[in-house]
Amino acid sequence: MARYSASFSGIAGVNTANTQLLNLAGGTAERLLIREIYVVCTTAPTTAPLFAVGRSTAAGTTSTTATTIQNDPGSAAGIGVLGLTWSVAPTFTNTAANRARVKQMTAAVGQEAYWPFYDVPLIIAATAGAGCVIWNTLASGATLGAFAGHITWDED
Repeated sequence: MARYSASFSGIAGVNTANTQLLNLAGGTAERLLIREIYVVCTTAPTTAPLFAVGRSTAAGTTSTTATTIQNDPGSAAGIGVLGLTWSVAPTFTNTAANRARVKQMTAAVGQEAYWPFYDVPLIIAATAGAGCVIWNTLASGATLGAFAGHITWDED
């Protein structure tokens, strides 16, 4: 089992509620075992975000991705792809049943959301389109804000 990470910075927030910020999609060859997710506010949005983490059922059409690195340089290239923008958005269900974790922030630079899954990872099935999505449930306002952070996962 190999461990991978992808980081992002300067990602614009969203001003439409229940819209994805990030989506980590896998494939049919391996499961993704999410180990940690970290998001920090680098430019304050108008409305304080309430971020949720859950599963997506379709990856959408990704336009921009983050670079995936192997934590062990001897590992094979990862199959996980961290999507940052889309021409067709990922599909997910915004319900309490699909929210593995949530984090309320204030509308201020430096606010952080950190979700560790060390003992028991959040598992994304080896199914076409399956992924891990982070979305803002309370987005609104004129100023989107900007965010940075990372996701770390294993592939099994």
